[in-house]
Amino acid sequence: MGGSPRASSSGIRATFVSAQSDCPGTINEEDFATIAYTADLPRALAAKPDGDTVYVTGPSCQSSCDYATVAYDGATGALRWLQRYDGGQDDEPTSIAMNPDGTTVFVTGFSTSVNFDFYTIAYDAATGSVQWWSRYGPGTAWSIAASSSTAYVSGTTDSTDGVAEFTTVAYVA
Repeated sequence: MGGSPRASSSGIRATFVSAQSDCPGTINEEDFATIAYTADLPRALAAKPDGDTVYVTGPSCQSSCDYATVAYDGATGALRWLQRYDGGQDDEPTSIAMNPDGTTVFVTGFSTSVNFDFYTIAYDAATGSVQWWSRYGPGTAWSIAASSSTAYVSGTTDSTDGVAEFTTVAYVA
């Protein structure tokens, strides 16, 4: 196993660790990477279909939490880009997905202002530029999946009688 600390201008310290095994049916360096933050909380991991880039998202917390999404070179662990989202109070990503052609990374979770809301962001996979974002709620988003044309976000919302309901939102990507 090998690992090397990475620092970024945003203050997030991260370590990229790759594992290699020669045993049949186990992990090979070419197709597996584990990402761990030194001071933040990795929540979800996705990889580009060709393995070229690995994406990690999780909350980065100081006095409140923000979304932190990081892209690493899948072979070397070099930092490619890092994006943060700060909605002003607690914001925590819970899931990450990539569309099948590897051009867009979707991150979802929850953001608080007055209420908890689903908060979903689409990033250009190569540059980290925000393509679009959406807020839905009140509720808490827990997972995301993507097809070639749609991002599906699932979570819980409160009904009028205060009971949590299963909710899925589809965004045309």
